Amino acid sequence: TSRYEQMQTWAERALALLPTAVDKTPVYDNLLQASMIQREYHAGTQLGLSVLRELGLSLPETTTPEAIRAEMTAVRDLWQDQNILALGNRAAVADPRIISLMLILYRLNSLMPFTHPQAYPLVALAQVRLSLEQGTSRYSANAFVVYAITLLADEGDIEAGYQFARLALAVLRKHKAREFEAHVQFAFNALIRFWREPLDSTIGALLDIYTTGQETGDYFHGSLASMVHFLHAFWHGRELEQIESGLETYQTAISRLQSGYFTPRFQLYRQMMRALMGRTAALTSFATPANDLTIPPDEVYDEAAVLASFSARHDQTSIASWHIFKLILHYLYEEYEQAEEAATAVGERLVYFKSGYWVIVFNFYQSLTALAQCAQLAPDSPAWAEKMALVQRNQTQLVGWLAHAPQNTEVYWQLVEAERHRAEQRLGQARLHYEKAITLARQGGYMHLRALAHERAGTFFLQEGHEWLARFFLTEAHYAYTRWGAYAKADWLRSSYPNIVVHSTQNEDVTTTRIRAT
Repeated sequence: TSRYEQMQTWAERALALLPTAVDKTPVYDNLLQASMIQREYHAGTQLGLSVLRELGLSLPETTTPEAIRAEMTAVRDLWQDQNILALGNRAAVADPRIISLMLILYRLNSLMPFTHPQAYPLVALAQVRLSLEQGTSRYSANAFVVYAITLLADEGDIEAGYQFARLALAVLRKHKAREFEAHVQFAFNALIRFWREPLDSTIGALLDIYTTGQETGDYFHGSLASMVHFLHAFWHGRELEQIESGLETYQTAISRLQSGYFTPRFQLYRQMMRALMGRTAALTSFATPANDLTIPPDEVYDEAAVLASFSARHDQTSIASWHIFKLILHYLYEEYEQAEEAATAVGERLVYFKSGYWVIVFNFYQSLTALAQCAQLAPDSPAWAEKMALVQRNQTQLVGWLAHAPQNTEVYWQLVEAERHRAEQRLGQARLHYEKAITLARQGGYMHLRALAHERAGTFFLQEGHEWLARFFLTEAHYAYTRWGAYAKADWLRSSYPNIVVHSTQNEDVTTTRIRAT
């Protein structure tokens, strides 16, 4: 603390001697960085807003959704009907006042989410406006990528969001802004890229960002990128053993750099993998088994304590992640009431995922849960109609996403369609959609979805009295779950259908033939 007090004293002396706000900006920048390090977010925000006023830009501390929408429209008017990537060809800004404004706005981008979350979008919008009206600077790359996320998450404009993210990367290269590379690349690969490109294109890139963060000193975004690397590997159906082992390795390395800041999230991800592998206290629990003496005392996982710590930290993103994992587990083990409760908890916090892949996964499992519950309801009941309406809304949303990246989303849509037609007793259509979902899962390498699609098709044929087909599909599901590493689920499937799941097969080419033969 004494060092920061000494820095404050020297800063005050320097500010008294410097003649203009532009000259003072480097000093203010150091003070704002100190505020971030000391987590004095309110003081830092107040200083930043004050400096902006000195530089000739006034940002409100409070605002309304209407005001933000109006500014979004005004900024859109600046680039509408233009080639977004060509915007990066404009001359670089030369005015030192504008460069100073962009620097202070960049610092406020890290402060205001903690203090003024409602007004925070105006910061990025101000940066984008300055970049489009005055020319780009090294800080424009961050502005454009944050704006891209806003276009995706708040306006649902996938094409414009993707193009602004590409513009951010181009501006990053143009200005050789190496210090911002980890941040911009992280935002692109974690929150934007998969809306237009295959999900697996992000997996290796995210691990590269970890290295970039190490090289540039941006340990925060490098660490985040490593976490999302394993998360995207999970969503892609990579082997659970490898994911859990990798998470443990990176958790250990990163905890040395970030003083354990990311440890709770790493641990949560690891416990999800361990739950599927059968290494937790119960099928849908993250808790450490009471009799597992191989777990060091400091790694014992207490669900209630961890969830309470997330709440105490106001870490809504981790809480939402927790509930999505619970939604998946409860659905997989046919605990549909608990799955619905988890889905409700996620829905209340969905905004914290921004445009992350979580949003797609939530859409999928929420629909599957609703359709599973429909099987217990009368088709003419209000509850049945309500759940089918929810599924239809989700499917309409998926169709919109599918138009941009079918390789990532069509398999979800097809499997939900199969279950929807099944619930509505359109059995021929259900078979066709099961066939398509299985084919897409196999072609895309989504082992977890391949397992789930086979399982749902197997229960469908069992329900219809085709036991020999049910035996084939459920056995294929058992094989795929085992290949994925979800040993607990594979064992559960065998015990749930002891006379049906007879062995695992490695024949990957006969599935569609079996469906069509019916």
